[in-house]
Amino acid sequence: MQRRPRLPPKPRTVERKVEQDPVEVFCRIRPAEIPGQEECIAEVDSRTVKVINVLTICA
Repeated sequence: MQRRPRLPPKPRTVERKVEQDPVEVFCRIRPAEIPGQEECIAEVDSRTVKVINVLTICA
């Protein structure tokens, strides 16, 4: 019977929690240049906007 060679131990990994700074994003929504023009963005509330794919609406 032959003995199998012993495998080296796996190196220990240290989990690091990286602190990240918060990011502030400002979005300006300007009115459509042409009245009745399709819009690709909608304001949900004062802190949220919704991006709409105009091509899927027209299809």
